[in-house]
Amino acid sequence: MRLPRRLVPSESTRGPSRGDGFTLAEVAVTIVIVGVALVMLVEGLNKSKFEAAHTRNLKVARELALMTLGEIAGGEWREEIEDGLDEQTYADQGYPLFHWEVLVGDEQFPELEDVESNLPYDAIEARREREREQLEDSDGDEELLEEPYEQVRIRVTFPTTGRYKGELMLEQWIEWELVYGKPEEGGGAR
Repeated sequence: MRLPRRLVPSESTRGPSRGDGFTLAEVAVTIVIVGVALVMLVEGLNKSKFEAAHTRNLKVARELALMTLGEIAGGEWREEIEDGLDEQTYADQGYPLFHWEVLVGDEQFPELEDVESNLPYDAIEARREREREQLEDSDGDEELLEEPYEQVRIRVTFPTTGRYKGELMLEQWIEWELVYGKPEEGGGAR
């Protein structure tokens, strides 16, 4: 039995002939495009890995710094602050590569002394300056204005990742008595 002519496969539908296919130039261009795309993908993944590690370190550093500021406000570091704190580590909390240092009052960390502050306007400090000026104008005495709060700065350093800086600095105003304890009856506040 013979099949009708239209059901018989023709020469053009049987498969590629010898002249069909990709040329070497087309294959080379495809390989270059895929290679460039892979390089960009790997670079993006690597950058994302460094950013994720840095973000994790910043989060851990912030939590540890807030914990330390809470301990200072709770009075756990009074004696050490009066004697002068050296650089400490968070090894007891399971982070031996995270270190911290605290400064109290108007002191600045060494790297920050020459840099102008780009912090937002400090309304509390401006009010204190106005009160000092008014006190000096009205009394003429050299009486010190009692400050109910003390500025506490903490810097947490951690391993650097990629091009990112490995430090976090926080600043908090804590009641003076919480930082130094109540002043003794016979002596002055400072």
